[in-house]
Amino acid sequence: MRQARRTNTEPVRRRPRVLAAVTVLTALLASVFAVYAISLGWGASPFWPWTDAFTQPVGLFFIVVGTVVAANQADGQRMGLLLIAMGAASYAWDLQFSDNPIVFRLGFGLFHLNGVVLAHLLLAFPTGHLRSRIERFLIGTLYVTTPVIQGLRILSEHSLQPQLWGDPEADYSMWAPVGSVVGITLTVAVLMVVLARWRAESPAARRARGVYWSSVAAIGVVAASGGVIALLRAPVQAQGAFLLGYAFAMALLGVAALLGPVRSLRAHRQMTVALAGMQSTRDLQARLAVALDDPNLVLAYRNPDTGGYEGVHGDMPLTQPHEDGRVVTYIGDPESPVAVLVHDRFLAEYPQNERLTAAGTVAELVIGLQAADRAHQREVKELQAARLAAVEAVELDTRRAFRMDLHDRVQHLVTYTQAQVGEAQRGCLDPKTSVRLANIKTRLQAVAAALRDVADGMFPPDLEAEGLNVALMSFEPYSAEAPNHETMPTPEIDIPEERWPLPLEFAIYNIATEAIGNAHKHAKATRICVYMRQIDRHLLLEISDDGVGGAKAKVGHSGLHHMRARAEARNGTFEIADRSGGGTTIKVVLPCESSLPKTMH
Repeated sequence: MRQARRTNTEPVRRRPRVLAAVTVLTALLASVFAVYAISLGWGASPFWPWTDAFTQPVGLFFIVVGTVVAANQADGQRMGLLLIAMGAASYAWDLQFSDNPIVFRLGFGLFHLNGVVLAHLLLAFPTGHLRSRIERFLIGTLYVTTPVIQGLRILSEHSLQPQLWGDPEADYSMWAPVGSVVGITLTVAVLMVVLARWRAESPAARRARGVYWSSVAAIGVVAASGGVIALLRAPVQAQGAFLLGYAFAMALLGVAALLGPVRSLRAHRQMTVALAGMQSTRDLQARLAVALDDPNLVLAYRNPDTGGYEGVHGDMPLTQPHEDGRVVTYIGDPESPVAVLVHDRFLAEYPQNERLTAAGTVAELVIGLQAADRAHQREVKELQAARLAAVEAVELDTRRAFRMDLHDRVQHLVTYTQAQVGEAQRGCLDPKTSVRLANIKTRLQAVAAALRDVADGMFPPDLEAEGLNVALMSFEPYSAEAPNHETMPTPEIDIPEERWPLPLEFAIYNIATEAIGNAHKHAKATRICVYMRQIDRHLLLEISDDGVGGAKAKVGHSGLHHMRARAEARNGTFEIADRSGGGTTIKVVLPCESSLPKTMH
């Protein structure tokens, strides 16, 4: 088993090394050829010295760029070799400086090779692959017709003149203008294909390939002027100006090719920064849009319930995550992705797809971490809910026990004592003592009423049997500070008759009664409204009054503190707002899965 596995992986390990060795060897041979060609023209060039100073390094620059692209860009060997070939071909015409007739004829025959490789490079940029049949036809025709026409010139012209700096008045064969016309025609065809590609690209692609398109424009101008110069047999000075323009356009193209691996390295760095500074999924979309240079990028999550996709803002459901001119990249398993990236199709093209792959990896990692964090938070909430349920169960049992003790023992004892005092009063002959006994009987009656209120406060008897609506309607507290214990106005209760878990109802009952009591005692309200509805998986409770307001300034008040604590203990929210025109509204939102059937509780 181990031997078979080693044998299977060996070609995979060997292939990158072989390609790297081929690239390095090709770059070395191209460099040796460049140095040899430059040495032939050293001191023999008919152009101005500063012309050679600007034009000769361009070929070496292409060789370096090709090596860098092949070494640092995934699957960039083909593009790297093409760039190295472009660098070597730019020195082919320098062989015309040789005194050896064979080398001279070789340079004459390969004079237009750099133009052919340049056309190949323009159409194959940035992948190194030709995309369509028309492109392969044009480049194949150039590779065939160019050496054939040059060979016919070598055979038919008895006095070969060096191209670019030869005698313009020499006797040229008919193949010279034919070659120029064919070259111009095919060059125009290549530029038209490139122009069609430019028109089909998105703004993001044009923006990212700005240097490339600038080089294409410069090459088009230089190619047109070169064709005119060849047809008119312009003097050496004009040929030198042509070489300067050609070198500038070539340098731009080399810079455009070099930007590929530079952008890949920059994208990986940006993805690392994006991962390190991630705060939320919304922040993830913004950072990916910047890193991928696509401001319209959308990160959409798959909804496992509906099978559709939703944006991170929650306001743009994507039933079909496709838009005109844009494509979709799935994050995670393509059969059941966790999310998708809707982006410009330019990003899916090589070598930009390296950036897209890095973005997908970062997004998948961040989404996985956030999913794990949400799962952990759910577990924590479940544990908190279990603890809360246990505490509430103990609290309810304790309150029931205290209520029974107060009602069945203490209250009965006070009532029995009140009856005995009444009997003593009826049998008493002393008027003063009778009055005292009557006062004691009245106080015992008040104590019994207070005990009844305390018992009902410990656990309202109507809550468990009838529900919140009835329990709140029967709630009649009084203000101890009001004269004669003045009772408050009856609250307006608007609560559905549905039932919810008893601990939840008890928490709502305590919050509502506390708010009702505060509205009468502190706000001197004459009208109090209690409203409650279930919205999705939450209960909304609102207690509003027409009192003097100012509850927000009393957030440290014990009653308000207790209400907030009860709401937050159930993972709910508690808000206080002064109403316009006077009064206060208390808003409480508590999580609740669903109501219970009336027969269950």
